[in-house]
Amino acid sequence: MNPTQPAAMIQCPGCNADVDPAALYCSRCGTVMRATGAEQEDPLVGKTVDGKFLVIERMAEGGTGRIYRAEQISLK
Repeated sequence: MNPTQPAAMIQCPGCNADVDPAALYCSRCGTVMRATGAEQEDPLVGKTVDGKFLVIERMAEGGTGRIYRAEQISLK
């Protein structure tokens, strides 16, 4: 990649806006764009579940399951 060329934009999973790949959040809708720590290893973070819910982050984990924070897409 040529250092004078801008980085390719990525698409926000929440609103499909073009977002700088270095951004932590989408400037249009606030969706988390990059996970840190445990979220990088979690396959659900950033995915849409049942076409209705966007998984934002894993909040906790215990012996029998995990707790996630998600947004209902229809309410955006």
